Amino acid sequence: MTGTAQIDCIDTPVSAGTAHRLAADAHLIPAVSGGRGEVLDLGRKQRLFSPAQKLAFRRTR
Repeated sequence: MTGTAQIDCIDTPVSAGTAHRLAADAHLIPAVSGGRGEVLDLGRKQRLFSPAQKLAFRRTR
């Protein structure tokens, strides 16, 4: 990986590889990006909604 990334409250940039590892450790990825950097798929360890929210969403469709 090439490039650098910024982390909030830290003045020194980190390498893209370090940012990728930090995101993986935080269970924010795997993320699959296209050639232009667009996100094609963003995986998560768990979903961000509760079973009750999921049920309510299904009822509104």
